[in-house]
Amino acid sequence: MSRPPLSVGLNLSCSGDITTLNWIGVRPAASVEASLGFEAGRLAAGYWLLLLKEPLSPGDFELSGTTLRSGGKVGLPRSSAEEDALRQTVAERIRAERGADGYELLKAATLRSSGAIVGPTRLAKCLPVTPHDPGLAPDQQYPMGGGGLQWTIREGHERGFLVAMHVDAQGVATTSQHRLALADDSPVQLYENRRTLIRYLEYL
Repeated sequence: MSRPPLSVGLNLSCSGDITTLNWIGVRPAASVEASLGFEAGRLAAGYWLLLLKEPLSPGDFELSGTTLRSGGKVGLPRSSAEEDALRQTVAERIRAERGADGYELLKAATLRSSGAIVGPTRLAKCLPVTPHDPGLAPDQQYPMGGGGLQWTIREGHERGFLVAMHVDAQGVATTSQHRLALADDSPVQLYENRRTLIRYLEYL
């Protein structure tokens, strides 16, 4: 199913992988790729930053470890979709170790400690302009990321997000109130631009 057209300020419901705002940050595409576990160049055409606006309940999501865990699964991604589908998920491993009740208790505790919808660690989502390519191998398209918190909102439990920022192919970030460069400027100006944007996004 194709993605609907996106624009800054749009509200929409999403499932899938999420992390924290401070882990995505406001940085050039290559840095975000390395943090989240996208293949090099995946964000070269730009990306959208979505902010969770609707609180989660424990039933809405699965624990997916960190962005070191490609696809929320144990071990490294595989060279074919068929092989990759056999990898155990982080959620399955925790259930096996703690039992179903223990897993639910852990989710509830994680939600209390890390489920913010405001502030620097608020939950957020990065959507590349370049869509998923079913013809690319998982180990190429989704390599190991840098280790940020990762949850997966379950299909059928979509929650409300705000499309808060778009970063274009030239590294220019646009919000409803800003248009600021994230690359190709003086170090002092880039620092100020990023500080302005992150402070804005933390409490939007």
